[in-house]
Amino acid sequence: MKLHFPTLAVLSLAAAASVSADGATGAKWGYKEQDDSVSPVVLSPENWGQGYPTCDGKRQSPIDIDAVKNCKVKEDAPLSFSGDCSSYGLQALEDTFKWTAANTTTCKVHKGDKTFSLLQFHMHMPSEHTINGKNLAGEAHFVHQEDGGSNLLVIGMFIDKANTKLKGSENQHPWIDTVWNTLGDVDQTVEVNHSYADLLKDKMDEGNVFNYPGSLTTPPCSEIVDWWVVKSPLRVSSDSLASFKEKLATLEATDEGEGARPVQPLNGRVVTTY
Repeated sequence: MKLHFPTLAVLSLAAAASVSADGATGAKWGYKEQDDSVSPVVLSPENWGQGYPTCDGKRQSPIDIDAVKNCKVKEDAPLSFSGDCSSYGLQALEDTFKWTAANTTTCKVHKGDKTFSLLQFHMHMPSEHTINGKNLAGEAHFVHQEDGGSNLLVIGMFIDKANTKLKGSENQHPWIDTVWNTLGDVDQTVEVNHSYADLLKDKMDEGNVFNYPGSLTTPPCSEIVDWWVVKSPLRVSSDSLASFKEKLATLEATDEGEGARPVQPLNGRVVTTY
């Protein structure tokens, strides 16, 4: 998918959408092992910097979150949420599926005197961020853009296998159940019948939230993201995880369904824990 964008703000939106777009160099990228014998070469994650220099920057994402060594502890996360956002346009990209909010003025994150509007969410398997060196089964990214600006606030929410001994919401979360039921309706408007604001508030209230300055996790890797990673995962059945991975495997840029950038160096950044 080749896209060209004239402004930084629009470029931020496109990149944050996890679009496999050719950049100024024309470089293609993906998650498979790089094969230099083919043309055009598709850059593997460790070589993204060859086509997108910012990917070799000092404030890159994702990271490994070491809850003991690299965290500064505070009380309550200074975020609040509003809006339901039930309607989305569903697209199959080269590397993931993307749900774009039908109305980007409806759902908001409020942080101090700044407000960020939900643009879209998408998912990676396995998780991109790790906790003490360990990946979880997946990770959902809720991408918000600052109202009147181009900076992004992204909430990362882990996805993990449900405990089959538990019942109810702890077995399979109704939000993700609803979302994955829409996957048969690519290129259509789909309904997600679970409140966006309630989902984020409830999951953040369940446990730690990690905040740090970072970047997009896909090229061009722009270092414009205020990351908030929620430790408490969304629970999903093993069958649902396997089914979603099969769908991801049909996308060109994934590696048999896997599409997660390796963790990047902290380079002196401090992770704040709430």
